[in-house]
Amino acid sequence: MTNAVQSMATVALLAGALLLAVPVGAHARFISANLGPGIVVQELPPRLDMVFSQNVQSATVSVQGPGGVVAGGGGLTKDGSRTSVGLRSAGNGLYRVSWSTVSAEDGEEAKGGWEFGVGTPGSISPSKKLTEEADEHDQRPWPLIAGGAILLIGVAAYVFYRRRQRSAA
Repeated sequence: MTNAVQSMATVALLAGALLLAVPVGAHARFISANLGPGIVVQELPPRLDMVFSQNVQSATVSVQGPGGVVAGGGGLTKDGSRTSVGLRSAGNGLYRVSWSTVSAEDGEEAKGGWEFGVGTPGSISPSKKLTEEADEHDQRPWPLIAGGAILLIGVAAYVFYRRRQRSAA
């Protein structure tokens, strides 16, 4: 009986470790920007600087000012997890940022957007909401859950086996 418990513990530990090692899809999530969601500035800076959670292989960024006037998109630069795009003023009002990225680490795509404002604080109310979308399989943590559960079963079987072995001695 003890060999069976020991074998089960070993198999469970190995299976759990393998499932935990399976890469789970990820993507370059938006972390921050100098003109983040809901911010109001009195003057538009020359560039929109964004930081993502992973290095970016490719990116597109568009910025629309009041009335849908194109206010950005020129001079896109990437440096690791940082992306920057030139801006040009379209006057006071709401600006909408739309972005998409492909992660340099795993090739996963993501996209999102937000609003910020230019003008006197209190005169403009941009939404503080950030929208972000990614491939559906990025949202499924099942390999981690299954790996963790199997790993716990293996640890429990090993502890049971060791206690039983000590009490028999």
